[in-house]
Amino acid sequence: MLSVINGKVFLFSVFAVFAVFALFVQFSEFAFYLLYLICITFCVLFFCEKKVRKNAFRRSFML
Repeated sequence: MLSVINGKVFLFSVFAVFAVFALFVQFSEFAFYLLYLICITFCVLFFCEKKVRKNAFRRSFML
């Protein structure tokens, strides 16, 4: 689970740097797509993390 959180922080920092750069250079459409991609990525990562936690919780009762 810690690697998922570290992955979120890394992806956020990379995308944030690109989005700020795109806004600075005024590629407004490019920046919009980057921010959209950030939202989609975080939704997918949140869903995966939730699913992993749910499966781990189920396995703890099977032992």
